[in-house]
Amino acid sequence: MHVTVLRVFIVFALIGCSVADSQVIFESLPMNLGARAAALGGAYIAQTLDVASMYWNPGSIMFLQRESVVENTMFATNYAVMHTSVASRVYSDSRFSVAAGFAGTYFGTRWYDPNFTSRGGDICVATKLSPVFSVGMLVNVRYAQSSTNSLWASSGSVGVIYYPTPDISYGLVYEGFGKAFVYNNSPSQLFSLVDEHIPRDLKVGTSFYFPPSSNRVTFVIAMSTELSLSDRTLRNSAGFEYYPVAPLALRLGFANADSTTVTSFGFGIRLNVIQFDYAFVPMTPTDRYHQLSISISLGRAI
Repeated sequence: MHVTVLRVFIVFALIGCSVADSQVIFESLPMNLGARAAALGGAYIAQTLDVASMYWNPGSIMFLQRESVVENTMFATNYAVMHTSVASRVYSDSRFSVAAGFAGTYFGTRWYDPNFTSRGGDICVATKLSPVFSVGMLVNVRYAQSSTNSLWASSGSVGVIYYPTPDISYGLVYEGFGKAFVYNNSPSQLFSLVDEHIPRDLKVGTSFYFPPSSNRVTFVIAMSTELSLSDRTLRNSAGFEYYPVAPLALRLGFANADSTTVTSFGFGIRLNVIQFDYAFVPMTPTDRYHQLSISISLGRAI
């Protein structure tokens, strides 16, 4: 009970620091968060390291390797956009888990004068159907406000994790429930908000951990494929993580869609109960963004 209370306290303490003045980008969907995930190219469908994985696969929270509170900040370098979030698993037993997150996004032409802001919360629930198989659902609610109007929107996703051995995991996710915000800054609708249905996507992924059956993993390979059921396009991702020494992780990721490949880079440093993760993602020569995650460990989950 005292661990649950501690988790809730840390979540609200961090949200007071990171989300109180943050705002939104373009939609109600929770962004695929986490510096580690971004550095691995988004190949995170089968990952279960910490609670940030709930945004990629809701079923993952039954198999978390670390019990922690994770704060994430994403910002772009060429325009005024920033997204912040904080999440933690707030309840867990051998068959059922609940995680909660809070998020905010800021978008504008100037940092001190946002055109579009949003805040919201996320709830993830998951259950084990067997010792190696779990299913989960993520539901999120967002409130967005522009200079001309405001909207509420909600959306969700479902996912499963299959974790037959400590050396390999598999994931499957469906996204497409609810509606999303769309930010419109055309001359006829300056800084207005509209909502539209979320595209339907099916995502599959797998992760491998080396050396097999080791207490200290030194190399991780993660892969995922995303099929858009709306326009029948594919997006493939792959990520590689190497631990040259115990506290340091080096990461490299690739994401390919529409004949364009984006390469991402990052690293992680673990200092006792605190871990820092950083990712750099150059989407285009001028469109780049950074992610920074801070994780406070509450103990080993499995």
